[in-house]
Amino acid sequence: MSAYVPVYAGVKDVAPAYKTYDYAANSEDSARWAVDLVEKLLHLRWQDAVKDLHAAHDPLEEGFFSSQAEV
Repeated sequence: MSAYVPVYAGVKDVAPAYKTYDYAANSEDSARWAVDLVEKLLHLRWQDAVKDLHAAHDPLEEGFFSSQAEV
């Protein structure tokens, strides 16, 4: 449901969105809550919605993977 986001051994910090998650309290500042919301919405109409997911997800993830040499 979410793009793979590379986090390397030895990193000292990550984006704030990846530090925030309280399962009991929804937060728009949390990457995990965003992923959970997308998953719940996808399950309502999977066949149609998964195409939209891939249209947004795939280019983002490809950008992460293609920039690995620079990182």
